[in-house]
Order: sequence, then structure tokens, then C-alpha cells
Amino acid sequence: MKEPVLQPIPLPIKNSMIDAYHGTKKSNALKALNSKKFHKSINPGDWLGHGIYFWEDNPSRAKMWADEHSNGEESSVLKTRIKLGKCLDLSDGSMAAIVKVAYNRLKEEYDSEGKDMPINDPDDPKNHRLDCAVMNFLPRIVEIDTIRAPFYEGAQLFPGSFLLSYSHIQIVVINEDNIIGGISLFS
Repeated sequence: MKEPVLQPIPLPIKNSMIDAYHGTKKSNALKALNSKKFHKSINPGDWLGHGIYFWEDNPSRAKMWADEHSNGEESSVLKTRIKLGKCLDLSDGSMAAIVKVAYNRLKEEYDSEGKDMPINDPDDPKNHRLDCAVMNFLPRIVEIDTIRAPFYEGAQLFPGSFLLSYSHIQIVVINEDNIIGGISLFS
């Protein structure tokens, strides 16, 4: 069967520039500083798909994450500037329709091949295999530079609250040309 031609859905261009922070092991930070390139995450459970992950205007959360994931090695935080460009901004409710289209098209593809869709593991909140597959499918239907999304995590700020202690805005950069500020070590 011939693969259908997918017509790209246009995204609005955001000329916004943001300060972005990337938490990592010190050895990875030194590699990034020397090569002037960030390491792309390609884990199967990345919630916003494969790309380079940043915290928007939140160096303390980047440091906390790096401390938790550096396996005993010293951690570091890198700072850069990102132009959002063609941004799928999931804090904008109108963007949800694009993600639903991606899910439906991906499901059709899996169904036509007789394969089961990936699933998110409800017992492991860091395992977002379905989310990752859908977000990785998006560039087939949308010209995209970045994805921006709120992420709600942590303990309740007070009993009964929906406000959580580690909530933040996460950015994943798909198009590395949108990293425009160079890379520096954040102190």
C-alpha cells in the first residue's frame, strides 16, 4: 500500500526568545561547552518526544533534576537562549487539536500494520511511551522547531491543593538552529 502524503499543518511563528536551562552531569556539560552542542535525548519514554530538553526560566529546577539523575557525579546547569519559532505550545489550548490529529494518524498507521500502540505506564510517571511516539510523529504533519508545555509534578503545596512544588515549563528543541544564545555554565 502506498503511504499517504501528509499535508503539513502550519504553526504560528513565535519570535519570543527565552532563557533556557539544561541540567546534566558535569562531564556532559563540559562536552556541550567544548562542542558547542547539546546532547539530544532519544529515550523511548520522553514525554515531549526526542529532542533537547530545557527548563524555561528555571535554573533551580534544572539543577534539581541534574542532581537526581547524575548517578553520584557532580551535576551542572547550562544556560542558553532559544527562539521558539514554529512552536507547538501546549499551554495554548488551541494546539491540542494538532496533537489529537497526530495521535489519530499514528493509530491508523499502527492499526494498518497490525501493531499495538505504545502505552504510558500508569505505575511509572516518567514512562511516557505513547506520548513520546505521538510527539515524534508530529514532525510528519507539522513543521516544528520547538515544543513548549507545562509539566505538573511534586508534592501539593498545601492539603487539597492542585498547585505542586516542582511544576515548570519544559521546552524541547527539535530544530537546533533555534538554540541561538551559545552555551554557558550557569553558576
